[in-house]
Amino acid sequence: MPARTDGGKLVGGGGGLEPALHSPGLDLDASEHRYVRIRMNNPDTRQSGYLLLTTADDPEFDLPGDGVPPPNEKGLKGIAFSLVPGAEYTEYVLDMATVPGWKGTITQLKVQPFTRWNYHVADVDISWHGGIDSIRID
Repeated sequence: MPARTDGGKLVGGGGGLEPALHSPGLDLDASEHRYVRIRMNNPDTRQSGYLLLTTADDPEFDLPGDGVPPPNEKGLKGIAFSLVPGAEYTEYVLDMATVPGWKGTITQLKVQPFTRWNYHVADVDISWHGGIDSIRID
């Protein structure tokens, strides 16, 4: 089943590799935006999610660090966050001031609601059964 909207939420399908949701192109001044708020659920009871970013000066997404679950990104342009298990929606407030790579012009975000590995990235509909209600940048 492909990713779809259901009641205004993005809902994943299931089966496959690592899910990833990419934002459209952005042009955000990092100094004017401190928080990223992701409202999502976690019916698959995954341990951690990841928010990655690219900048005008560094347009490639970082690869995850070593370990299980992988730690924050080696290139300092991402943040790992613990997920609350269950079908209820939770708002995760990520303080991007703690992310060294959050500087300059932010050009894209990627949400991975699942433990990351160094390879295999798939559309969010491939291997995730959860939903994302909203992503907001303050």
